[in-house]
Amino acid sequence: MGLFSFSADSAKETAAWLESLNEVIRSALSYSEVALRLWLSPCNKVCADCGAANPEWASVNLLVVICEACAGAHRSMGSNRSKVRGLKLDNKVWTEPLIQVSSVMPQTVFMILYYHSIVFLLLALPWSPFS
Repeated sequence: MGLFSFSADSAKETAAWLESLNEVIRSALSYSEVALRLWLSPCNKVCADCGAANPEWASVNLLVVICEACAGAHRSMGSNRSKVRGLKLDNKVWTEPLIQVSSVMPQTVFMILYYHSIVFLLLALPWSPFS
């Protein structure tokens, strides 16, 4: 680990540097706070797609948390289908209402509704594998 040394010409400049550093630290901690709050729900501790532990991404329009690998797959679908955002990076997206909805609506409920609708869609197709 490297050692950094800062020097300032005045007490005022030192105070400004310290305040800036403290703001960056507070900001970094607040990013992690979103992930920690969402992970309080057991369903949000695993990726909605593959089950990987402690996912750090989410599809904000689908209200599911996903791992880095699955986030890439979601991005490739296009933002009209899945809007991928980082739990620790995209702090402007994570408003209090979105955090609350994402915490209250467990992924399992979403997955049941989502996959249930896919089965009905497949049943309606003329070439359905269930026919």
